[in-house]
Amino acid sequence: MLSLHKLDVFMTVAEEGSISRAAERLYMTQAAVSQHIHDLEAGLGVVLFERHAHGVRLSPAGERLLTYARQILWLTAAAESELTQVSNLKEGEVRLGVTPGAAAHLLTEWLLAFHERFPHLKATVYTEITPALVNNVLRRRLDLALVEGEVEPEPHLRIAELGDTYLVVVVGSNHPWAGRETISIYELARQPFLVRQRGSHTHEWVLGLFSRFGLTPHIVAEFNDPHALRQAIIHGLGVSLLPACLVRDDEQQGRLSLLTLEEAPDLRRALKVLWRTDWPPGPVARAFLRLLAERYPHVHVPDLDASATPFGPA
Repeated sequence: MLSLHKLDVFMTVAEEGSISRAAERLYMTQAAVSQHIHDLEAGLGVVLFERHAHGVRLSPAGERLLTYARQILWLTAAAESELTQVSNLKEGEVRLGVTPGAAAHLLTEWLLAFHERFPHLKATVYTEITPALVNNVLRRRLDLALVEGEVEPEPHLRIAELGDTYLVVVVGSNHPWAGRETISIYELARQPFLVRQRGSHTHEWVLGLFSRFGLTPHIVAEFNDPHALRQAIIHGLGVSLLPACLVRDDEQQGRLSLLTLEEAPDLRRALKVLWRTDWPPGPVARAFLRLLAERYPHVHVPDLDASATPFGPA
C-alpha cells in the first residue's frame, strides 16, 4: 500500500542510489528502509530496484513510480508550506546550516528576531564549511544555509546575496603593529599567520589573496572555530584576517587592534542564503526566509504554483 512516508523513503533511496546512504539521510536503520521498499514492491507486484555491487538502481517500474512520487510529495510539501499559518503553530522547526563565520557574528541577531516573532518555533543550527552545507541543502537535510563568500552554482540551488562582510587585519593589543591604521600585505606575509581550516572556502580565499601578490602566508595554525582563532590572536599566537563585525567589541575593549590592508583597503565577502529551488521550503523555513526578506528586499520568497510541479506530467 502506498503512503507518503513509504514514497519518501523510496524517493530517498532512488536519489542516493544506496540503501545505507538513504538510511543515514533519513535517520533510519538499513533494515527499516529495506522493509519499506519490500512492502512497496509486494504491494505493487513489481520490482522497483535492481541491486548491484555498489548499491541499487531503479528498474523501469521504479523510474515510473519516481515520477509520481516526486509530484505527490512536492504537492504535499507545497500545500503544507502555502497553507500553514505559522503564527498559530504550537511547535515547528527550521533546519539552518551556517558557516562558522556567519554563525559567529550574524546568525544570533536573526535568531533573536525570529524567536521574538515566533516564540513557539525552534531553529536547529548546524555549523559546517560551505561545500558540506551545499550538499546537505541539496539532499534536503537542511532547509536553508547561510554562507560567506563563493558558492559554486548547482542545479536546483538558489543563491541570494544578503550583503557584504568587511575584513580587516587583526593583531593582539601587545603586537608591535597595535595602534597602526594600515599594513602592507608584504609585511603581513612575514608574520605568523592564523587561518580557518583547510577545505573551507575562507582558507582558499585567504591563500588566493596572498597569491595575487605572489606571496604565501606563513601559516602557523588552522582553526575550524572563528572564536578559537580570535582567542589565539588575543594571546599572541599570530595575526589573521577576520570579519570586522566579529572583532569590533574586542577592539573597543582593548584586546585587539584592527588594521586596513594597504593593497586592498576594501576587503569584503558576500553573505548569501541558499535553498533548494525544486522543492518547497517548509512553512517554518518559509517564515524565516520572509523575515530575511524584510531586511533584504531582494530576497524573493518562492511562490508555489499547485497547478504544476517542477517534474512535469506523470
